[in-house]
Amino acid sequence: MRRGTPDDAAALAALEARTFAHDRISRRGFRRFAQGGNVLLVAVEAGGRIAGYALLLLRRNSRRGRLYALARDGDAPPGTGRLLLLAVLDEARGRGLRGIGLEVRPDNLPARRLYEGLGFAPLDVVPGYYEDGAAALRMRLDLEEGA
Repeated sequence: MRRGTPDDAAALAALEARTFAHDRISRRGFRRFAQGGNVLLVAVEAGGRIAGYALLLLRRNSRRGRLYALARDGDAPPGTGRLLLLAVLDEARGRGLRGIGLEVRPDNLPARRLYEGLGFAPLDVVPGYYEDGAAALRMRLDLEEGA
């Protein structure tokens, strides 16, 4: 596990294309996210291949982050997504964030189980959220008591 860099943009965009049919982050987008004040973490296999990534967006003057994307290559080792999400949570706590929000397709049961298993709770459904018109389930994890 390491921080993503602008040099990872091509590999991350290729992973994105293999993983998602819609709402993909472009190579340019990955370069921008890697240089900004956000948290881009990549899981790298022994041979140097990127097996997955997680992107936590941070806003100035906010103590809440947004898990913008989490992707794991189809042939990545089991548990890669969970390890990435745990690393994001550690990073968020280290930065003093009060919580993390995210959106996920309601029918993406593996992702929902991962999020719920680590304490994310459903908040509401946002109709027509995704590029293809699909709804999103909005979820949140509070990292502090009373947050």
